Amino acid sequence: MRAVVVDRPGTFGVRDVPPPHPRAGEVVLEVRACGLCGTDVHIAHGEFPPAPYPLIPGHEFAGVVVEQGAGVTAPAVGDRVAVDPTLACGNCDGCREGHANLCARWGAIGDTVAGGLAERVAVPAANCHPVPDGLDWGEAALIEPLACALWGAHRARVQPGAAVLVLGGGTMGLLLAQVLRRCGAARVGVAEPHPDRRALALEVGADAAVAPGEEAPLAAGRPGGFDLVADATGRPEVIARGLDLVRRGGTFLVFGVAPEAATVPLRPYDMYYRDLTIVGSMAINGTFGAAARLAPTLALRPLLAPARPLADYAEAIAAFGHGPRPKQQLVPSAD
Repeated sequence: MRAVVVDRPGTFGVRDVPPPHPRAGEVVLEVRACGLCGTDVHIAHGEFPPAPYPLIPGHEFAGVVVEQGAGVTAPAVGDRVAVDPTLACGNCDGCREGHANLCARWGAIGDTVAGGLAERVAVPAANCHPVPDGLDWGEAALIEPLACALWGAHRARVQPGAAVLVLGGGTMGLLLAQVLRRCGAARVGVAEPHPDRRALALEVGADAAVAPGEEAPLAAGRPGGFDLVADATGRPEVIARGLDLVRRGGTFLVFGVAPEAATVPLRPYDMYYRDLTIVGSMAINGTFGAAARLAPTLALRPLLAPARPLADYAEAIAAFGHGPRPKQQLVPSAD
């Protein structure tokens, strides 16, 4: 079969590889859509320490079950499924305390074992979730990043009536903006430097979208700033500026992935005086099923750039972060 293989940092391409066979408890999927995210870019360039090489990447994917391993009764052959990539041990303190995303032996399909940028992939049957009727394959592959947004919203504990600002109008920022509205935020603004992404933010339901530096008026009715500011850029300078936009008693959500060594200046007295809450959000934690149920009610299709064939992986990596539609996806197997 054909698959993307990252042989070593900086060296990757589409290769012929042996097809997978399911072990006990696994199914094999024919992959119909697989998205790219920042982690895939980091893996391609050797910037994601957990990744082994060579590796077939891809952790945002959906497809059709074509083979069952021993002991599997569901999903059945022919079922349409999206896959939670989380691989947790179930026995460490993190897992036992309900934080599989903090597993001491954490792994993920496409990040630490072979993933969905291939015509076929073997996955645990327990990680498969039915694709709701009405979702096309591209939308189904967005369930994984949507599950991350749901965990971010859970961590932020947004209250009904809140004034919210999301920093960054990429895929994750615009998914998070939609989720926060569903959680009860009265007003959701997006700060994004690119005009086409600001237009997209309005298209998917943001109340306002402005350039960086123009955010303050969006908190109208909440003197002193926003109840919640969420960073979806991972850029330290954006995070530092965003902290100043939170009102006293408010919350700042670190949702984007910053470089591991990045730092942001904090003024301890200011944190104390403003009674701020700063929280992080790491990946998915039990939110995949909810994301699958929520997906048909959200504006997902506008986020998708035109799908590319698997052979265009290098071009898709180069295009990541550019263009009016932020999500790059590849189609390993066609209907």
